[in-house]
Amino acid sequence: MANNHAMSEETRKGGGNAPTPQNSCTSRHNESGSECKGTYYFTCPQGAEAVEGLKRLMRNCWESARAHAMRGNVLAGKSFRDALKSAARKRRPRPLYRSMWYEGQIAMLFADTNQGKTILATQIAVDLARQGRRVLYCDFEMTEEQQLLRMSREVVGEERERYLTMFERGEALPPLGAVSEDGGGGRTVSEMYDLPETLFRVEPNGMGGDDEMRRGDDGVVASEVIRSIEQWAEEFNADVVIVDNITYMALGLEKSAIATQLVQELKRLQKRRGWSMLVLAHTPKRNASEPLTNDSMAGSKKLVGAADSAFAIGCSVKDSGVKYIKQTKSRDAAFEYGADNVITCEIEKEGGLFLKLKETGYAREADLLREPTEKQTAAADEKLAALVADGCSSAQVAKELGISQPTAWRRIKALQRKPDPTVFDAVNLDDEDDDDDM
Repeated sequence: MANNHAMSEETRKGGGNAPTPQNSCTSRHNESGSECKGTYYFTCPQGAEAVEGLKRLMRNCWESARAHAMRGNVLAGKSFRDALKSAARKRRPRPLYRSMWYEGQIAMLFADTNQGKTILATQIAVDLARQGRRVLYCDFEMTEEQQLLRMSREVVGEERERYLTMFERGEALPPLGAVSEDGGGGRTVSEMYDLPETLFRVEPNGMGGDDEMRRGDDGVVASEVIRSIEQWAEEFNADVVIVDNITYMALGLEKSAIATQLVQELKRLQKRRGWSMLVLAHTPKRNASEPLTNDSMAGSKKLVGAADSAFAIGCSVKDSGVKYIKQTKSRDAAFEYGADNVITCEIEKEGGLFLKLKETGYAREADLLREPTEKQTAAADEKLAALVADGCSSAQVAKELGISQPTAWRRIKALQRKPDPTVFDAVNLDDEDDDDDM
């Protein structure tokens, strides 16, 4: 048989099909009989088809080498057009809580102590679980006994006696009934709220030690709590994770370095697993006459800055029984519940079993807050005047002051009518949109 270097007479004269490139990782022998190990072996390319085949082979080798070099790269890249096409083919994220929290987002919920953060968070968790989602509630605030008080009623009278009789006879109690141990003062009979089975709860197991266990040697947050959350979420196959409260996960959150590391840990976890996360936080003591803004949340601005959305719970100073929910940040959705359209609500125990925030309507936040003193009004006017003097539009003023754009426009207009309006020469209010529907 002719060797592979041989060429038919027909091919040499330009007729017939040219041989295509071939490669081999097997050993070949040259004319001297020595072995050529691990080398590519090509037949002689003849004609356009053979040349194109060789080009394809070289191109494939180049692509393979480039792909190998990119392994381990922490970034993923594609053209912007391909990225948009990829996003367009995906299912649109669905709302988890109105327009304030969507699938695949990290949302922040913050409020002062005893204003209903945990009440609202558990209420959202129950609603999502009833929709068929698997929800993990990381409870770093309350004990099982404290949650029982919020999600049950004490059975009394004849009904209690009936329960106790069944208990003493060893009969099965109703599915939601329970009898406590006798602590010397008699047994307590409870009827529990009917919670969905896809709602799960974790709490500290007492093995974490003191607060220093939540910090590394450099004083920033350790990853142990986040790893534990991830393990339990995998165990329960959860797709929604609620963390109550972020202060358990790190000390010194007012420090930018600590807040940054915690945020990065949470973002990596959320992106890696694709979970939807709601993280609760406190607000420090604040002036009751001031509106809620992202700056109201305790800790570094890095925390809320990294979140996709944020909402807060405030309290009416005219009636402490009236709470309100305000949207303070929205990266992807409409801003529906700002200062001019907060959700008003009251705390009630539904059916005597489940503590929740019952929505009662909508209001302007300013109508729920204490009237500011003359000194506070003057300070607010000075801040607004300074923003306008810096060339800020009504939209920018609204963002800085945590109010709606129409409200910002009206305040600027009102201050223009005061004796010394010269500071407002920097803005032409006639060009602003006086539309209250924003």
